[in-house]
Amino acid sequence: MYLIFKDDYIRHIDDKLTLYAMLRQLEAAIEKLPECAATADVRAHMAAYSPRIKEMWSSWNIPARYLVSGDEADLSDLMEDELMEPEDAGYFCAESYSFPDEDESSDYSSDLADLAESYLTETAKKAMRFARTAAEQANELLNDYEDLRLIFYGNEAKDAQ
Repeated sequence: MYLIFKDDYIRHIDDKLTLYAMLRQLEAAIEKLPECAATADVRAHMAAYSPRIKEMWSSWNIPARYLVSGDEADLSDLMEDELMEPEDAGYFCAESYSFPDEDESSDYSSDLADLAESYLTETAKKAMRFARTAAEQANELLNDYEDLRLIFYGNEAKDAQ
């Protein structure tokens, strides 16, 4: 069980959407390349990745309307399925309880802060590993695409940018 701030959760969803959109744009660009031996490798990679991209998108259960609206309210069902209120997980807000004296409350808050820091650190490490791997894969596909554009369109492709 982990705690996550709402803004971090929304950013995580937005990062997934960005990655998905980039991969779909790359897929569309690769489909426009002429079919020949020089494009076979990048086409094979994209053909292998395409089902996995669609599978991942489906498993994320992000409502399509959020793609258009960007309204957090559209994520309410997803958030309800994936997240729970801290109180439901057995956590409590220190302000809602009274402690007998100040010494005890500082012990509790220190322990909670250490625990939260540990969870957030581990979650951040996992998120960074995922992002690094996804970025490397996307970068490799983009490099292949750019190489093929130069092969087929020469310097015209660079000049168009």
